[in-house]
Amino acid sequence: MKRKDLNHLKIDAITFQSNSNSFTGKTIDGIYIASKYTEEDIALLEDIDLAAGFAPYVRGIDTLMYVQKPWQIKQPLHEIEAENCNTFYRNQLAENQKEITLALHAITQKGLDSSSLNAEQLTEHTGVILDTVEDMKVLLHQLPLSEIAVSIQTGEAILPILAFYIVAAQEQGIDTKTLNGNLYFDGLEINLNSSAFHASTSTKIHRDSLVYMRQYMPKFNVLSFSNNSLKQLNVTADQEVAFTLIQGIHYIKMGLEAQIPIDYLASHLSFSWTIGLNHFMEIAKMRAARLLWAKLIKAFNPKNEQSLALHIHAQTAIDTKVTTTAIDHLTPSTIEAATAVFGGVQSLQIQTSTSDMAFAIHHFLELETKSCKTIDPWAGSYYVEKLTLDIADKAWSLLEEMKELELAEINPVVTHILHKTKATTLVEEQPGTEKKPTPDAVNKIQLLKHQYSERLEQIKSNRDTQKVQVALTQLTAGKATQEGNLLALAIEAARQRATIAEIQKALTL
Repeated sequence: MKRKDLNHLKIDAITFQSNSNSFTGKTIDGIYIASKYTEEDIALLEDIDLAAGFAPYVRGIDTLMYVQKPWQIKQPLHEIEAENCNTFYRNQLAENQKEITLALHAITQKGLDSSSLNAEQLTEHTGVILDTVEDMKVLLHQLPLSEIAVSIQTGEAILPILAFYIVAAQEQGIDTKTLNGNLYFDGLEINLNSSAFHASTSTKIHRDSLVYMRQYMPKFNVLSFSNNSLKQLNVTADQEVAFTLIQGIHYIKMGLEAQIPIDYLASHLSFSWTIGLNHFMEIAKMRAARLLWAKLIKAFNPKNEQSLALHIHAQTAIDTKVTTTAIDHLTPSTIEAATAVFGGVQSLQIQTSTSDMAFAIHHFLELETKSCKTIDPWAGSYYVEKLTLDIADKAWSLLEEMKELELAEINPVVTHILHKTKATTLVEEQPGTEKKPTPDAVNKIQLLKHQYSERLEQIKSNRDTQKVQVALTQLTAGKATQEGNLLALAIEAARQRATIAEIQKALTL
């Protein structure tokens, strides 16, 4: 069949012009989305021609980004026993991974011991359970801690978990000054949702940890701020960026009060970003966050320009109540992972039901999509650049309102907004969607609790109860009097084989 001749048709450019001010809708963030974007829309964006690797780092914090070195892969953990987790980490290192993530079970993050575990928690959560420093030693057995970076995901139980890690490393003969890694937690979530600590206790825990680590573990980043609790609610993009960054500024001010230089503080903060499915908005949020962070830190007059760079460690966000099978995870995980890459993150953990699937997505993004061939592929996109500018402007207004407030004063403001938002965004769970533990899960939990119980009882019977009690009493006194370093006191309690629950309780008395 002969192809139709279209040469007689003339393309008139005027026919395809559209009004760049015609909006197709308004987002929940109060940002108008136009049907077309042009150069005029980004005329106010001052950094449009700035390269990656230079402040304010909108295009990325490294001059060559992934062209020089791809993002760091962080594999999700689907084990719960310390022995199995150790095997998983050793296999990762055998595959030339240079960083591992200690994913801890929800009850461990809260400072509870294994006796609190039930079958529902086994079904809903993964991650290793730690009762004492002995469990941490099993977890870290034969790992070359001086040669790799170790990230630790924690929650309320920051102090005992960090103490376990330090004591376990020391008892394996490792010089703590060689230890490198990050502590990940959502400080905003802890302060808003936890009744365990008063705000002053929480601040002292963070300050004492920072002071101790600077002296004995200077390569380890002990402070963390995150958007995770904000991501779980339908907050606006500017609120998400502003409330996240204000956490980091709180830690900066706290460190400066402890006479720690701004360049050290800015380079020892870990920023954990949970990625959503709104592809372009998420990319713009990460770009806006880097822009605003550089502007915020510059006000503290750092000597090193690299102190203005915001390192983003990202993870995809999968709602396990909705997506329950491996294939259900595939599409959202891939979209979110691609978003993280285009947003310029430094490391990425893809939350999927299997480690093989996560690794396959990493491989696909790095090699098959050719995403590492150029720097910041979305740079210059009128749409992405305009979204970046809109989010930055709105978030900066919020930051200006909050910058003089202490974190304890910010919490009520954030709480009001979150509760207001939560009331309008909660989705009623459908009947029959609740996960019920299978008979195999029930049997496994009974076996695990028995194993942990035996190990815990053995440790308690062999430890010096009087020394444990003295260490815990000193920890409680340190919290009450605001004297002494709480991390140093927790380390002593861990060394005497106090349990995670005992150390956490000593901080709440």
